Amino acid sequence: MAQGTRLSQVRLGVDPRPLDRGLVTARGKLQKWGAQVRGDLSRAMRGAFGGLTSIAGFAGLAGISIAAKQVFEFEKRLTRLGIAARLPTGEMALLRRQIMETAVAMAQDPDELLLGIEKFVSLTGDVAGARDAMASFAKVATATGSSVEDITTSAAAMSQNMHIAGGEMEQAFSILLTQGKEGAVELRDMAQLLAGLTPQFAQFGKTGTAGLADMGAMLQVMRRGFGTSSEAATGLQALMTAVAKNAGTTRRPASADRPISTCASSRRPRARRGKSETQKAR
Repeated sequence: MAQGTRLSQVRLGVDPRPLDRGLVTARGKLQKWGAQVRGDLSRAMRGAFGGLTSIAGFAGLAGISIAAKQVFEFEKRLTRLGIAARLPTGEMALLRRQIMETAVAMAQDPDELLLGIEKFVSLTGDVAGARDAMASFAKVATATGSSVEDITTSAAAMSQNMHIAGGEMEQAFSILLTQGKEGAVELRDMAQLLAGLTPQFAQFGKTGTAGLADMGAMLQVMRRGFGTSSEAATGLQALMTAVAKNAGTTRRPASADRPISTCASSRRPRARRGKSETQKAR
């Protein structure tokens, strides 16, 4: 028993300072490694993930892991987009750089910006248009508090139905934003309604930014008689349906340029055959 006690005393009496110095050295190496990894990731993503700047040392290893996973997922989605759009390697690099620079400049999450680009391309197949309007998408989303996906969905509707090009998107959204400030339907609400309104409105022949302005003005007027913006959009859709139906069933006067004779059947009545010579002889 005494021997065991003396052994314990010997163990407790060992000077721990060399061990402490070893731990300090190891911790310093981990901090240096963490800083190096953080720098590599920051440079790889061109500063897009601002949270990496706050990662430090051993305590930040979990943050490094999360950021690395985000980078991996981002690259995987970007690769899928490039394959679907058949982009060359050089174009892929330019698209990545543009997304990162736009995200930083417009205070947007690059993941959200990529999600919006994916949505626009899936609806239109137009990668060039997405690149032309990318800054406008991010700017409008930041200014209105809308998601980039909602903005790009609206942009896709304007592109396909109203024939508004990528370079005209900023002007188009500026029109809707101005109308929203002066009227009752804000751009945030309008962004969720355009996909349902533009196909019908385009059938009346008014497209482009001028047609978009007319449609937006009509919706603002309709909003005064309805409780919500979505109800006003439903009312405008019903109105356009009624107008189109009435125009399709209205007939022109027969005496103008559509004579009654043209309405009659072109088939003439079959002439009644006379009696044959045999019947006459009888």
